[in-house]
Amino acid sequence: MKSWRWVVVMLAVVVALVGALAPDAFAAGQKLGQQPGIVLPDGVVLGMTYGEWSAAWWQWALTFNYPWPPVPNPPNPFGGNCAMGQSAGPVFYLVGGQNVTRHCTIPAGKTLVFPILNQECSTLEVGTIWYGGNERELRTCAEKLGDTVDLDTLEVTIDGKKAKNLEYFRAVSPVFEFDIPSTGQNFLGVDPTLGTHGKSVSDGYWVIVEPLSPGHHVIYFEGNWKECPGCAQVVTYHLTVTK
Repeated sequence: MKSWRWVVVMLAVVVALVGALAPDAFAAGQKLGQQPGIVLPDGVVLGMTYGEWSAAWWQWALTFNYPWPPVPNPPNPFGGNCAMGQSAGPVFYLVGGQNVTRHCTIPAGKTLVFPILNQECSTLEVGTIWYGGNERELRTCAEKLGDTVDLDTLEVTIDGKKAKNLEYFRAVSPVFEFDIPSTGQNFLGVDPTLGTHGKSVSDGYWVIVEPLSPGHHVIYFEGNWKECPGCAQVVTYHLTVTK
């Protein structure tokens, strides 16, 4: 009996010491554990991390022609055609926008991946603040842009339940390769005749939502940048999940 009591005492001491050494981490872990169906930022979803999913999202998003500057309803998911370009796999991508409401029908069993606010830097965006010529430059560029997010403006609600501690949901991608359309206007606003294949790094705040039950759901998210008051993303999705 005494030996077991010593084990319990020692475990309590270890927990107390770890809590004293990293109280912020303990507090964050407790708060992050009360999310409305959201995968925690250190979670692995279908074998990939948040950062890896952010890269996959950009690889998908950059394949579309997209008028620059944006118009209300281009023929791609950024204009409300939510199913366009979505794969038959287990993930469904949502996108941002400025004061937009979208109505989408999605199959049951889909994990949702979307950015609250995100930026990327690439080898194609020569002469802009989004350019990087190598991995070091890309990472430095993306981090600098990620630092401009106003954390106080981040908000996500799922069916009226608010996510907490979104400052912990920052994700940096690995270096990833991508392709933009060879004709027309692209999401990056660059001239495709100068090249359509590039490398990029993304940095921003992301949410991955576990599959929703069949029926109607509302996802709302918003955020803004410290130095661009008029650039806020405010998005409402009305999702109908089919059986």
